[in-house]
Amino acid sequence: MEVIKAKDFWSYLCVDLGHRFFSGVPCKGLKPLYDVMDSEIMYYVPAIDERIALRLASGVALSGDKAGVLLHASYMENIKNIIRFNVAYEVPILFIVYEDRDIIAPYNIVKAEVGLDNSNFKKVLKRVDNYITKNGKSRMLVITEGVLG
Repeated sequence: MEVIKAKDFWSYLCVDLGHRFFSGVPCKGLKPLYDVMDSEIMYYVPAIDERIALRLASGVALSGDKAGVLLHASYMENIKNIIRFNVAYEVPILFIVYEDRDIIAPYNIVKAEVGLDNSNFKKVLKRVDNYITKNGKSRMLVITEGVLG
């Protein structure tokens, strides 16, 4: 499987689809994305924990801009209660979640897109963006080991 170039991922997501604000606690699995972040096309605010990252992104989303949170799937449980606020008040957030083990993130909280690869990443990102934009609801993009390069 050919990997998705992280720079192409950001370019399409930020420039073409207009997702410009992100926050998160860096994780090893998303390192390719962190390594090529470009302040010309996006804003990234590092956070001390995922709850803070989600609160920052929620504030941006409430102002009408597209926002996202980057995190490891194992921390989804930590932000479960805050996500419920986003769901109840329709505060749309793009969750970019790295999954590296057999136990997957709790998809029952936020609808998830899985199966991302180089042959379909633009199509999947467009579908996620359409869902967020049209429904005003959060969406989770699950990235697994070996997908990004």
